[in-house]
Amino acid sequence: MRSVLIGLVLLTTLASCKGHREFREARKELKKERAERKNAQNAETEGRIDSFWDNEALFFAMGRTACFGTCPVYHFYVHNDGSAFYEGIAHVPREGRFEAQASQDFLNRIQSAAEESGFMLMLDSYDNSLITDLPAIEFGLRQNGGTMKRILCRIQCPERLQDFAVQIDEWIEELEWHPVQSDQDRR
Repeated sequence: MRSVLIGLVLLTTLASCKGHREFREARKELKKERAERKNAQNAETEGRIDSFWDNEALFFAMGRTACFGTCPVYHFYVHNDGSAFYEGIAHVPREGRFEAQASQDFLNRIQSAAEESGFMLMLDSYDNSLITDLPAIEFGLRQNGGTMKRILCRIQCPERLQDFAVQIDEWIEELEWHPVQSDQDRR
């Protein structure tokens, strides 16, 4: 009887080890698949974002991200020819997609304010990847038709960069915005 009991315990132990090993292997495979899927999604997103920033007609762009409160969330960009676009997402005076025509004076003011703030000399990122629950401001400025200088401002941003953002917010309100009709509205 004792040998039968020992045999049964050994058999149960071996079976559970085999099941546990299969479970670990399946979990490892699932993690690998998730990582591959996430990397593919990140590469796709980065490709879309990089193509936006690589547009040589883009003069300036600025966007604000969400927070847990009522932070404004929008995207604003203006091309070298003065065509300006605004997408208000949340907690902003206008929500939706809008377009406007900015004057050369408007572009010059952005350029001057950027120079005064030392924009081109600032770091590309004021961030901490461990802190994700704070709103961020992302800037992009093309200097004299050259490369795009981009700055991510989330934490410990220089005051002059924050002041520059406030100034841009005020100037955005000066433009005469018109709603962009979607393709569905045009039909």
